[in-house]
Amino acid sequence: VLYGIKAGEDISTVVYTGDNVMNGQVLEDVFFYTAVASMKPAENNIVVAGNHDFGNGDGDYEQLRKKYIFDNNFYLNNKIDREYYYKVIDGCYMIVLASEHGSPDNFSISKDQLDWLEGVLKQAQAEDAPIFVLAHFPVYSIKDHDYRTLAQLLAKYDTDLYLHGHYHNELKPSSFYNWHGVDCINVPRCTEVVDYEPGD
Repeated sequence: VLYGIKAGEDISTVVYTGDNVMNGQVLEDVFFYTAVASMKPAENNIVVAGNHDFGNGDGDYEQLRKKYIFDNNFYLNNKIDREYYYKVIDGCYMIVLASEHGSPDNFSISKDQLDWLEGVLKQAQAEDAPIFVLAHFPVYSIKDHDYRTLAQLLAKYDTDLYLHGHYHNELKPSSFYNWHGVDCINVPRCTEVVDYEPGD
C-alpha cells in the first residue's frame, strides 16, 4: 500500500488513522515506523494513535503515550510534544486528536484537550484556512463528555472534514456521513482501499 501511495502524483500528506500496530509493542512500532520512514510515501506522514497503538486496554498507557511521541519525533521528525497536535500543511490545518487513556472502546478526551482544540480552530477560522480533524475514534464514541460537546465545537468553526478509523470497515456509502453538523469519513482498512472500486 505504501508503495502504491508513493507512486501517486502530487500527494503531499498521508494520514494513518490509528491501529497501525496490534498491541503497541516496541518491535511492532519499529517495523511500522521504519517502513513509513524508509518508504516515505509522502512528504508529510501524520500518524494518529489508535486503541491498539496504546495497548488496546492492556499495558501502561503513560509509557505507550511517551513511546508514540518518541516514535513520531525519531522516525518521522514530526516534532510533537504530546499525543494531540496540529500541523499546517499547504495552508490546511491538520488537527490530530487523541484518546487520553487506553480503552479499546471509548474516546477519552479531557477538557484541556477540548480547550486546546477550540484555540486551534479559532486560529484556523481567523486565517480562513481549511480544517481537517483527524482522530482514531468517531465523534460519537466520547466517554468523558456528551458527544455533542465535540460535535458542536467542530460545527461551530466550520470544520471541513473529520476523518476517523477504529471500525476496520470496508469503504462503502455509509462511510461518508454527517454527524450533528460535522462531515465525517470512516476511513477503511488499507486492504479495502486497494480493493475498492468507485461505484461499489
